[in-house]
Amino acid sequence: VFTHPTDLESPLRAQIKSSQNDVTDFSGWVRLNVVSGRFVVYMSGMPQPPADKVYVGWFLPLYIPEGRLLRIEPIIPSITGDVNLDGITGAVKGPPIEQYYTLALCYYFLDQCEDAQSYIEVALRIDPNDANALQTQRLCWE
Repeated sequence: VFTHPTDLESPLRAQIKSSQNDVTDFSGWVRLNVVSGRFVVYMSGMPQPPADKVYVGWFLPLYIPEGRLLRIEPIIPSITGDVNLDGITGAVKGPPIEQYYTLALCYYFLDQCEDAQSYIEVALRIDPNDANALQTQRLCWE
């Protein structure tokens, strides 16, 4: 899950961690500048993929203009399990505003408004006058 910075110039940030079902324990981070499309991915402890296979990274839920999910080049870990990628995505579009204020409302109903704040902020960046996003903000902070 990306952490959204308070200003538009800073990149989105996310931590990468293996799931509980994974045999190996790997971790890392990713930075994505949504204005320039530049990204940097670092991971350590990645297992080698099975023969004739590669890992592929997806930036969910970003889409290329044709409507397909945004994918980055194949990920091939070094022999020590490190991955260092530096690239550019090209043009992308994000999810609609409804996704952000709906997630914020879910946190509101779970009585977790502190977790809703970043989603409200992103929705209001998309449209500062959106009635649903503004109402969600009012619900959480009144």
